[in-house]
Amino acid sequence: MNRFPWKHFFCFFVFFKGELVSAGCCTSKVVNSGTSDIRDGAYTLNGSSYNLPVFCKDACVYTKDGTTTDDLFCFGDGDLDSECFAPLPDPTAPQGAPLEGGGGEGVAPPGGYYYNSLPGNETRALTCGEALSLVTEDRSTRLDLADMQEEVPASYNVWSSSKLRFDRIDGESTGDVLFDHLVGIFATADNGAIFRLDVKAPTDPSTTAATARLKVTSGDGTACTGNVEYGTEYALFSEDGTQRLDI
Repeated sequence: MNRFPWKHFFCFFVFFKGELVSAGCCTSKVVNSGTSDIRDGAYTLNGSSYNLPVFCKDACVYTKDGTTTDDLFCFGDGDLDSECFAPLPDPTAPQGAPLEGGGGEGVAPPGGYYYNSLPGNETRALTCGEALSLVTEDRSTRLDLADMQEEVPASYNVWSSSKLRFDRIDGESTGDVLFDHLVGIFATADNGAIFRLDVKAPTDPSTTAATARLKVTSGDGTACTGNVEYGTEYALFSEDGTQRLDI
């Protein structure tokens, strides 16, 4: 059974339209808390979208019986159970990283991986404390903490800066983080909402600014040791230790 949090439910889905139905979706879902919760009700599959927020468990989009069809819903982790009726067959699980071309699809299917077209020549593991740079997939932009909306001091210690994790996009998120992996940086709030770093500022990737040279530490800012691993929470600081990343 899937659970879902209340605050992830409304408003942001008015922009999404149902597309082809995705395998793995339920034809309908029923939520019955037994406490007359406002989220109780029957939900009918509307379609699927690959553009849903990251806290949605899958690409399945639903409407709720008794509400306008303009209000669309997804399901993720939360505090209520949902019962699935007439589930559609699950897609075949991905078998490792995809080959070049990725089957000609513009986006990866739910549970699938993206093809890494520019892996680079460095194949070793990232280690704690060493200097690194974070660049976009096309290598056109580099993360510079000075370009964030506001400067975050090193002492700023909240979940969005102290619970950062690396998730692999071009393969399974297990083991060490390697330099030739395509990765995203995520943080999970205390209420279960998942946020992902989005590098938007057009920073020249050749910049030598100290705020664009980063190092990985433990989440509390103390030095970590060994290789950086998937599934572990970290913090990211500027190389000089004066600023930290807050997503």
